[in-house]
Amino acid sequence: MTYKCLMLDVDGTLSSYSSTSLPEMPSDEVVEAINRAKATVFVGLATSRPLFKVQPILERLQLDGYSILHNGALIVNSKTLEIIEQQALPSESL
Repeated sequence: MTYKCLMLDVDGTLSSYSSTSLPEMPSDEVVEAINRAKATVFVGLATSRPLFKVQPILERLQLDGYSILHNGALIVNSKTLEIIEQQALPSESL
């Protein structure tokens, strides 16, 4: 089987879990492994975290494609942070 994509979770995968603070930066070894993977497959993040909490990780990993954030409610270009798709809850539903 040939894989085309590797989507990585943040908490407990790329960094230690912390529900209140910014996640820790991935180690140099993790960054090196992701750089090797990027040579053959698309690599992105898939996390429940919002953009402002994972932006430093996206910058450190220098991902070029898309990442899925906010439990799937937001898809962004990992490099430019441009919003590709957003499914916001309507305010009247709150």
